[in-house]
Amino acid sequence: MKRLRHLLTLLILTTAAHSQQPGGSAYNIKAFVPSWKGGTAQLILEGTPVSTTAIQNDMLSVAGNVSSPGPAVIVLRRNRAQLYVPLFLEPGLIRIRTQSAFRLIASGTPLNDAYAAYIQESDSVLRARPAATFAATRTLQLEWAAGYIRRNPGSPVSLRLLHEFYFLDRSTPDTVYHALYEALDSTLKATPTGRTIGQEANARYRTATGRPAPQVLLPDTAGTPRPIITTGHVTLLYFWASWCAPCRRELPSLRKLEADYGASGLVLAGISLDTDKSAWLRAVRTDARSGRQWIEEKGFAGTAATTYGVTVVPTTFLVDAQGVIRGRDLTPEAVGAWMRQHAQPVQ
Repeated sequence: MKRLRHLLTLLILTTAAHSQQPGGSAYNIKAFVPSWKGGTAQLILEGTPVSTTAIQNDMLSVAGNVSSPGPAVIVLRRNRAQLYVPLFLEPGLIRIRTQSAFRLIASGTPLNDAYAAYIQESDSVLRARPAATFAATRTLQLEWAAGYIRRNPGSPVSLRLLHEFYFLDRSTPDTVYHALYEALDSTLKATPTGRTIGQEANARYRTATGRPAPQVLLPDTAGTPRPIITTGHVTLLYFWASWCAPCRRELPSLRKLEADYGASGLVLAGISLDTDKSAWLRAVRTDARSGRQWIEEKGFAGTAATTYGVTVVPTTFLVDAQGVIRGRDLTPEAVGAWMRQHAQPVQ
């Protein structure tokens, strides 16, 4: 019975392939997904939902028109389970096959075939090193993706890989991420996904380790605009807010760093993203926050947050005595280790 079902599925797909008109802007997505029968499939193009289709008779069928090819995803949902299927929405018949219970792969059109080939090659490289640790495997994946991007700067597949492996992963040096983005063709940078990646890549490059810390003027507790970065001492620049519970929990660690390394030139500098000035001043007094304090009253939309690429609080930056960034979101132990290795006692 199962063999007959598969033969029928192949017949349906083959018939659809022959009936598909060449050229034009029409796409037709077909998949045999018996484990998702009774569920739904939502098609999302460049982050925008396009359609939601019910899965009937074990088959997924989605058709429509697309003005230009772009990275898309189909989200399969059934009860509480869901599965993301990456693909490229482009004219032609797009066939989705099941590789495993947790992986479906699209093929049948130029971009989807190229992406499927990349996955196959990447998997073969990983299978050759079955004993590799998770960290080693991740490093290999990043290197493989970077190599593909450099060799294919005009391919939308490269843009997708940059999003999958670098936009969503902060473990890679920001200078490498920015260089890979800059290597892309201008046409890819102009797409919605390209613009999103570009904004983040540029923000992360501005605050990459080894780069000069951006200077911003903000009002201090006296209401006087002052620069947040001054040289001659090490600065632990931390973004916080009065409503942020984790920001309160990190206070003991900040105080210990100040007590242990203040004599070696460490200065705490807090930037609040409160949009309520009175709440900020009250929190400064209640928390007995020492060091230097500023407020960015526009919150996450303000110049300081956008310049430093801050999207969550707390976020910290370690800046050396010359105003150069030496780390982001370092643990207290890492900050202490850096101070012991590099900082000099204040004379």
